[in-house]
Amino acid sequence: MYQFRLLPRAKNEAKPRFDAALKQVRKTMTVSSFLTNMTIRTRLAGGFAVLLLLTIVVGLVGDRALESYGQRSNIVAMLGQVNTNLTEARVEEKNFLLTGEAQAVARTQAQGDRVLELTNEIKPLLAVAKDIETLGQIQADVKQYQRLMGEVETNIGEREAALERLETSARIFGSSLKAHSSLFFASAIFEDMRRSERKFLIEHDDASVKAYLDDAKRVQGPLKSAAITTEEKDQINAALKTYVNEFQTVVDLTNSGKQLSDDMVSTARSAIESANNLRALQTEKMEADREQASWLIFGATGIALILGILMALLITRAIVSPVNQAVSIASEVASGNLTVDIKASGTNEIGRLMAALATMVTSLRELVRSIESGASNIAASAEELSTVTSQTSDGINRQKQETDQVATAMNEMTATVGEIARSAEQAFSVAADAA
Repeated sequence: MYQFRLLPRAKNEAKPRFDAALKQVRKTMTVSSFLTNMTIRTRLAGGFAVLLLLTIVVGLVGDRALESYGQRSNIVAMLGQVNTNLTEARVEEKNFLLTGEAQAVARTQAQGDRVLELTNEIKPLLAVAKDIETLGQIQADVKQYQRLMGEVETNIGEREAALERLETSARIFGSSLKAHSSLFFASAIFEDMRRSERKFLIEHDDASVKAYLDDAKRVQGPLKSAAITTEEKDQINAALKTYVNEFQTVVDLTNSGKQLSDDMVSTARSAIESANNLRALQTEKMEADREQASWLIFGATGIALILGILMALLITRAIVSPVNQAVSIASEVASGNLTVDIKASGTNEIGRLMAALATMVTSLRELVRSIESGASNIAASAEELSTVTSQTSDGINRQKQETDQVATAMNEMTATVGEIARSAEQAFSVAADAA
């Protein structure tokens, strides 16, 4: 027997490791004992339950992956519709700017409302803060676009009214100049003003405005030197002032309208660009979700397949190996070998079968021993009986010989008696004759 001597320090260091190893061994033995005592029904039910659970897990993983992919597809489709609605809004915007059709504005606003509805539907489907921020920017741009569209419509209406007033004031001022022949040079300057006015209305350039205002100042010279009454001068100056003010109003409305139009176009482009960027990003994520879904499904299927194979091997090994052992033992017993060693372990069906086989073999051993003992006793008794029988046969033979001797003696006696009788008969005959 080996004896180990550990130094105190080494003992203190080794004891925790030894205790941990002992706990692990006990845990392993407990698990092994639990698996050994598990019934076949429980093993089969557990195996099929694990397979069903793995199937459910694979199904859930696939369903979750497909749901994520489908949700992302819906987002991409709705963002595509947002882009379409924004494009149609731009088309209606151009129609309004070209034709001034009021229904075009209504259709533009309707397209904007549809975009807001779609973005409100998309928002709960987004999870990334940056994507939600981009969607919020689209909504803000669309609302700004709708507001600017309304302001542009108002501006165009005011500008058209201002143009009518400008034309009226121009006719009044021109008529007042033509009424006086002394204002010939003023009328010529007025024609220059009209040309600058028309040029500005076409080109919207600052040079035309400057030329117009310069002519407005220049026309006042001929007015001051004209041979007309002061009252007539005042009326003409008032008409000039009205004409210039109306032109300035048209200029202001034109410039503000141009700024509104530029802001509206910029806002619309920003919304479309944001929608396109978000759609492209969601498309990339959709492809990533599809790839991830494929890997998840393949991975879950592979894990389920491996675990299923392991479960099948474990269950098969746990059932077939003991059954084969039982068959081997039964074959040995059937061939007459009762010395086979049977080790029964566990409380399941296989364990009980092995215990029953062990009990059967033990009983057969005891029965064979009993039979052997009985056979030995019978053999001894038979031998004794044979001896007694032999002795009895010898006695019978002696008795037969003695009987034969007695019979011989009897025969001799009978013969003697016969002779005596014959002798007596002869004597009687002789006596009779003598008488």
